[in-house]
Amino acid sequence: MSKRQETKEKKQLEKFKKMLAKPDYKGYFFVMIGLVILFQLFDGMATGIFGTLQEAVVKDFAGLPFDADIAVGGAGYEKYQSTLSTITLTNLIGYGFMGILPWYKSLADRLGRRPFFVLNSILLGLAMFVGGLTHNLTIFVLVSLVITFFTLHDMQIVYVTECVPDRQRGTWQGIVAAVGSLAGVITTAMRLFSLQEDGTVGEIPWRAIYISVGIFGLVIFGLSTILLRESRPFLVSRVAWLEKSERQRQAQEKVKNVQKIGVIAGIKMICKNKQLRWLSIATLIFSAANNMICSYNNTIMAQNGIDTIGITVALLLSSAVSIVMNLLIGPISDRIGRKLASVIGGIISAISFAAMVYGSPYIESNIAGGIFSGITSGLAIFGYIAVMNLTTLMMSESCPSTMRGSIIGVRSFFQVSAVVTMTLSGVLFRFFSTGEVCFWLAVPFLLLGSVCLMVKTKETKGLTMEEIDAQFQ
Repeated sequence: MSKRQETKEKKQLEKFKKMLAKPDYKGYFFVMIGLVILFQLFDGMATGIFGTLQEAVVKDFAGLPFDADIAVGGAGYEKYQSTLSTITLTNLIGYGFMGILPWYKSLADRLGRRPFFVLNSILLGLAMFVGGLTHNLTIFVLVSLVITFFTLHDMQIVYVTECVPDRQRGTWQGIVAAVGSLAGVITTAMRLFSLQEDGTVGEIPWRAIYISVGIFGLVIFGLSTILLRESRPFLVSRVAWLEKSERQRQAQEKVKNVQKIGVIAGIKMICKNKQLRWLSIATLIFSAANNMICSYNNTIMAQNGIDTIGITVALLLSSAVSIVMNLLIGPISDRIGRKLASVIGGIISAISFAAMVYGSPYIESNIAGGIFSGITSGLAIFGYIAVMNLTTLMMSESCPSTMRGSIIGVRSFFQVSAVVTMTLSGVLFRFFSTGEVCFWLAVPFLLLGSVCLMVKTKETKGLTMEEIDAQFQ
């Protein structure tokens, strides 16, 4: 170790010891959970806002009137599909920047969880703010990439994993996920003011909604800067590591080869650890369905003949279904296990999405079609998000605290399959309807991923942070 590195670690050790010695203030747990929930609400709004306002955004950049007919064969269909395809393909240009996400996430194992929770709040808030202001499609796409980057960081989930009672992690994660679904209700309520029943623009343009969400993020930044503290399990594990001599570290690394920090160390650990390896493969498979399940439901509904008010009903119902199901899946995963709950979620998502795509065109009533689409799309999105959240929790419960940020960071590499399906969809949207493309680029992967989880992974529920870390001593 160089003298400079030794001095740096000594300062960090002193700093973390002081933080660890300082007791949490009265009611801190509820403040921490409150901030996590607020950030999840903000994260959910930022993640889903484009999908909720999709017709308005795409029509705006396509130069189409808000009452343009974008159903298959409609006057605005070709131009709408072309612009949607362009937005999708242009998004891929900046996906090279996503390669730095694992390195960014792994820094949390050196510097702590709190700095990145705070940083994500302000940068995501600013990105939303700019997205609402710009009239340039290229800038909007780049801002969308920034939004995607920071919504994928999920530091709030790390706080849940490390700071809630051990046997209630699934329950609390379900609550946090339900809040994320509540964000859909809020953005859909905003949509009621953005689009009228006849499809024309409402009192509040979609740009104002983007700006409002950005301001909300900046408020969370201010609150977390003042009130949030560092994760104690991180402080304990990091202090213990910094107190070791160079010889002790080398001896431990030689025995287990798991205590180094960073992306390369994370990749090595995933390759050597069967559980982490198969969880990563499952992530690769499931991620292929990401954009298809979550990003195009508005367009699918519109092309299936459901009008603006029917879609709004569907979005509200979809969010409500997702909230209820997420509140249920958390306690269920604490009881029956993460693995089985994930498999159930994947199968529900596949069946429900297929029903939404191919069932709604046969329902003549607009409101009935909206209700049917809302229930099925809500179940599809819930199932997919449940799988991704629970497999992230399984990975967190399968690695030591000293490497949790690095391992979750490396997980981002396995989400690259979403880029592949985005590329294919960007091309296929020009030849097939949105629903057909999304079905074939989602459902097979959901079913394959569920099989992979069931056959190749083991259960992780109920372990304490100490028990998890003890496996790697």
